[in-house]
Amino acid sequence: MFRRFLLFSTLLAIPGFALAQAPAAKTAPMPVMPAASMSAPATPDASTPATPVATPRPADAVNGLWVTPDGKSHVKIFLADDGTWSGKIVWLKEPNYPADYENQALAGKPKVDIHNPDESLRSRPLLGMVVLTDFKYFPKDKDWHDGKCYDPEEGKTYDCKMWLEDHGKTLKVRGYVWIFFKTQTWHRYQPKAASAPATSKQAR
Repeated sequence: MFRRFLLFSTLLAIPGFALAQAPAAKTAPMPVMPAASMSAPATPDASTPATPVATPRPADAVNGLWVTPDGKSHVKIFLADDGTWSGKIVWLKEPNYPADYENQALAGKPKVDIHNPDESLRSRPLLGMVVLTDFKYFPKDKDWHDGKCYDPEEGKTYDCKMWLEDHGKTLKVRGYVWIFFKTQTWHRYQPKAASAPATSKQAR
C-alpha cells in the first residue's frame, strides 16, 4: 500500500500529468458607469462683451405718422427701398366726396386724384397715395431735402425740404416755386389715451 502511495505521488509530480480540473466560470466584467456630472451650469463669461444696443439714427427721427394742417389727413413717413424718405396718405378726415358734389358721378364715392395734370392718374384713390418722395437726410443741416411734395388739392408738385422742431413733435414742410415758398406745420400723431369706463353709482 505504501508503494501505491509513492507511485501515485510520483505521477502527480510529473509535469502535464496533473488531474484535470473543471475550468473556472468566467464572469463578465462589470460595466464601468460614467460618473454623473456634478458640475454647475455654465455661467456667462464676464469677459464676453454684451450685445450693444442699436442707437437710433438722427435720419430716422422723421419716421412715423404726421397730422397735416387742420387735421385733413395723416401722412406716414418711412424709409423707402432706395434709401430716401417717402410719405403716403394713410387717413383722410373726409375720405368721400359729399353727396352734393358738383361732379355727381363722384358724389358719395372715395376721393381720387382728379386734379392731376396726367389724365391717366385722375382715377387713383387719394387714400394710400404717396405724396412725399426722394427726400435725403443731410446731417450738417439736420434736415431732409432734395425731395418732392405733391399737393392733390391742386395737382401740383413742388421741390421740398423738411425739418423737425419742438423736440421732434413738429415737422416743417416747405415747398418751393422758383424763389417763392410756402411752409406747412405738421404735428406728430399722438393717439388718444383710452378713457376709463364710466361707473354707475350704487343706490344707497
